[in-house]
Amino acid sequence: LLLEKRAGVVGFVPTTAVGAGAPPTEAEIATYFKRNAARYTIPERRAIRYALITPAMVKAAATPTEAEIAAAYKAQAGRFAATEKRSLSQVVIGDRAAADALVAKIKSGTGIDVAAKGAGLQAAKLTGIEKLAYSAQTTTEIASAVFAAARGSVVGPIKSAFGWTIIRVDSVDQVAAKTLDQARADLTRELGANKLTKALGALHDKIDDSIGDNSTFAEIVADQKLQPITTLPVIADGRDPDNGSVLPDPQLAQVWIAGFAAEQGDDPQLVPVGQDGSFALVSLDRIVASAPPPIAKIADLVKRDFTIDRARRAVADAQETHETR
Repeated sequence: LLLEKRAGVVGFVPTTAVGAGAPPTEAEIATYFKRNAARYTIPERRAIRYALITPAMVKAAATPTEAEIAAAYKAQAGRFAATEKRSLSQVVIGDRAAADALVAKIKSGTGIDVAAKGAGLQAAKLTGIEKLAYSAQTTTEIASAVFAAARGSVVGPIKSAFGWTIIRVDSVDQVAAKTLDQARADLTRELGANKLTKALGALHDKIDDSIGDNSTFAEIVADQKLQPITTLPVIADGRDPDNGSVLPDPQLAQVWIAGFAAEQGDDPQLVPVGQDGSFALVSLDRIVASAPPPIAKIADLVKRDFTIDRARRAVADAQETHETR
């Protein structure tokens, strides 16, 4: 399909080439501003009240006591007891004769990896495994035999659900028991994190119950001794149109969403903040309707736009005059 092709010339005439012209009068600026009010209109803004509840506020209550640490140590005695970990190389063969031949080859000095490869197999590697965990993977009989053997020993073949198992004990590591003092740091951190989560949850539920009982934002803040914050009138993404260089805190995104979802007189809301379990109590303070700012506040901007528009119209008039000649 042949398409039409055209060639032409384009000339760009910048408005600056026309010149700024005479300074606009106040009447001209006022008329231009009125006709183009939509260009300068600021979207609806809202002043939002919120109070943050963070882990730091309940940290003191979440510090585990010596009694709690001792009780946890006792309850987790098996975790801190002395244990033995072994690293193993394991091969499973379906045929007993082939398994016997493989064991003989390994015991004669061939590495288990090489021997297994020669039989078209690959030795599985188990690193730092304890007897109980190994029993769950194989059988109690195999685990008992493997953990009774010395380092470097070859165990098997032993019958298992998948065939005949051959195991080489690559290393044996004795892990000493931990005393209460040695386990204290881990237990303190774990218990503290658990208590912190519970304390934050309890405070969240308590505030939620207060909202259900029709308590106001001010009443809840006073009752829980929170620090209230009232924002400047912001648009829906949290930005202040009068200070565009300051970006809103992204962690407060749910605060802006809640503030713009609420209606005047609605109950406060609880929203999550950040990733550390913090949350916020949010309430709508007031609504500033969508409207352009006072002309005096943006007089320089309107004057610039008027001058550009006048120059644009002058260029258009000149073009029309040229075309009629």
